[in-house]
Amino acid sequence: MSSTYFEQQRDLLFKQITKSLDESLYHLECVNRVLSACTVIGKGSLVPPGDLWRLFYDGLAQMEKRKQQAELKAAEDGIIGDNDENQVDDEELS
Repeated sequence: MSSTYFEQQRDLLFKQITKSLDESLYHLECVNRVLSACTVIGKGSLVPPGDLWRLFYDGLAQMEKRKQQAELKAAEDGIIGDNDENQVDDEELS
């Protein structure tokens, strides 16, 4: 039986649609697996970055406190001015 041009094109279109839907389903399954993995990983991995940021800000606060103490000590010693000898090095603060 010979099929008409219309039927051939229709069958070709159905094959393309089926292939596209299969690919879409495959990619959705991949996304679902990645999201599931992210959910599992995210539950325990968000705490360490929070701790890191806390340590960072604590370190900044400690540096600021040391800088203020050095400025107070310099003021108590009678050193006035803005020259390089009065400024606290980052190495001293660490």
